[in-house]
Amino acid sequence: MVYRVSILGVKGGVGKSTIALSLGKALALKGKKVLLIERDMVGYASFAFGIKRKGILAKLADGEEHFEESFKKLSFGDGELSLLKFYGDGERVYDDLKKVMSDISLREKLSILASKFLYGYEYYITDNPPLISYNDLTLKVELDLFYSNVPNPKVLRIYVSSASRNIINSTIDYLKSFESDVNYRGTPLAFIVNMVPSLDEVERIRQELREVITKLGVSYGIAIPLYREIMEKSQENILDLPVVDEINYLADNIIKERFEEKAVYISTQGGEALSGVTLITQEPGGNGILAIMNSINKAVVEGSHVVVVYTKEKITEILRSNGIKFVGISILPKYKEERFKMKTIADVLKLAHRLANDIVYKIQDLDNPVIIVHRTNDISPAVDNTAYLDEFWNSFINSMRNKRSVKIVLICDKIKDECDVIKSYADKIIEV
Repeated sequence: MVYRVSILGVKGGVGKSTIALSLGKALALKGKKVLLIERDMVGYASFAFGIKRKGILAKLADGEEHFEESFKKLSFGDGELSLLKFYGDGERVYDDLKKVMSDISLREKLSILASKFLYGYEYYITDNPPLISYNDLTLKVELDLFYSNVPNPKVLRIYVSSASRNIINSTIDYLKSFESDVNYRGTPLAFIVNMVPSLDEVERIRQELREVITKLGVSYGIAIPLYREIMEKSQENILDLPVVDEINYLADNIIKERFEEKAVYISTQGGEALSGVTLITQEPGGNGILAIMNSINKAVVEGSHVVVVYTKEKITEILRSNGIKFVGISILPKYKEERFKMKTIADVLKLAHRLANDIVYKIQDLDNPVIIVHRTNDISPAVDNTAYLDEFWNSFINSMRNKRSVKIVLICDKIKDECDVIKSYADKIIEV
């Protein structure tokens, strides 16, 4: 039996690509031949796999050759994990598809390439962009090519959410819509709540997963803690990416074809309990001082240190005038310039990690720090790609939490939809 496993979700930054990579590696370590198909425009999985060149679609559209640069194979004992960068070069994918599909010779060449790269695997895993649907041209083209070469696979779907109530609910709605569409083959295998930030959240999530598997026909409900080792390694190299207990559990059940089970799996190993994230949204020009004070009073235990990360001195003057003691960290002009020069996902991830590392270094001697970021609008990369922004905030927040147990307060001016991308990472949202 050949399997196609699709990784789906409603937002970027919830860990779909990391789960796709981890599941592929887990299956390969168990002696299976696995191909991961990069269908996400961001190209995160390809980046982690070490593929720096364009995907095969972009190469075709640009009249380039050397398609082997879009493919990489790694051996794990008797198993293999390969990655085919099909898309992964940003939003140009739609223009590239129109160009290739309207040209008979390019279309035929794409079909030949698909036959070459799709041959000979037991498991195919697809990493998808958020909220993909059958009406999306990127899905239709890839599905047609896939089924013409692999006509009768067993199709399984895995839905991935963060621990945010809003994202869990949105992912459930997406699952209902996706599974009710007659265009799709297959069944929903698992609903994963990823990067659970605190042990306090486990019981709530356990109950939500029970409802999902009971009411929606999903076989497995799985909660994955915010593992520090994954945060450290997922940005680097697939060879170093650990396969955690929860992913091994899922891989074992796929291999053993246990698709009729109804089980909630929450590992007792778990990650460390970490503190929460509060998002304060306000009208442009506001200072959010009362909301800041309320958040601090509720979130900070006696003896904690308040750290203010800022781009403008005004907020520090207001805090001092209100008698608040804090450590100030000013964002350097060089950072402000670099956030306008983001071109690739690698640039975005480097910016996020550098900022997080700088902050963690400056608070290394402080006990129980509470980090207030004012304003997120001046820190976020100046890009229009929502997926890039998702990856930035996901990496920035989790990089800090990975290195220190901290509470984080993010202050965002409500300009267009700039605050929306951060909401999925907040445990609490306060509107001023």
